[in-house]
Amino acid sequence: VVVLLIPPIGSANDLGACQKIFALSQSALFNKAKGVSKEKLVSALPPKQSGNEPEPLRSMREIVGEVYGYQIINQFAYSVYRTELCVQRDAGQALSVGFEEILSELNSCSVEDPECAMQLAGSKL
Repeated sequence: VVVLLIPPIGSANDLGACQKIFALSQSALFNKAKGVSKEKLVSALPPKQSGNEPEPLRSMREIVGEVYGYQIINQFAYSVYRTELCVQRDAGQALSVGFEEILSELNSCSVEDPECAMQLAGSKL
């Protein structure tokens, strides 16, 4: 049984939708650890829309790719990063830095310091 938390997609300016990204990223990490295949998680997502997909649907697709494509050691920092990245992109303020470029720093963030992950996502704290 695949346990994938797929939040309902609200309007593009729905902060609550981006807040649900934290739970979705945790769910993807949990499913990977339990041996659920990437294909199973991808098939649980809504069908891909033509053109630019709205946040957080775009984030949900990227999360599955990152969780299965990289070794994410600091799962809390990753979930904070993805949530903040969704918020930043929704506001039109996201950095154009590739995930592989920040992964080492992200894995080094302290669990007690969510601001580290938020800054990597482009937050101006």
